[in-house]
Amino acid sequence: MKGIITGLGVLLSICATAQVSDYIETNALKAKITTLGRLFSFPTYTAPSFEAPKNSGKNTFYFSNLWIGGEDAFSQIHLCANQNDFQYGPLSDTTALVSTSAASWDKIWKVTTNDISYHIANYMTIGYVPSAAIANWPGNGQTAL
Repeated sequence: MKGIITGLGVLLSICATAQVSDYIETNALKAKITTLGRLFSFPTYTAPSFEAPKNSGKNTFYFSNLWIGGEDAFSQIHLCANQNDFQYGPLSDTTALVSTSAASWDKIWKVTTNDISYHIANYMTIGYVPSAAIANWPGNGQTAL
């Protein structure tokens, strides 16, 4: 379960109109995630996709969404709890979308704990080549975003 929670935090790029999905497969679980913020199913494919144990055909969830909330500097509470609340890509201070290209952000960067550990241990090694997910991660030195 810890691997799934860590993976969800690292892997999702939220998008309001996306069609991208992938599976997190760890231990005995297989769970579909999407860039819509929707977990365990796909909007155009209504079958559940949280399988435990993996490849058993037994699904324990139909679907779920991320719930992210916080309090601003004026003590106002803000909550995103519906897939329509999410938007892909970085936002400016005015919450306007910075990038106009959905394709730039409508992605899932799938990495494992081993990928991250290997990267941390070797990124300064001459000849090191990171995995495609790490090399294409949107935060790689893009300080203007």
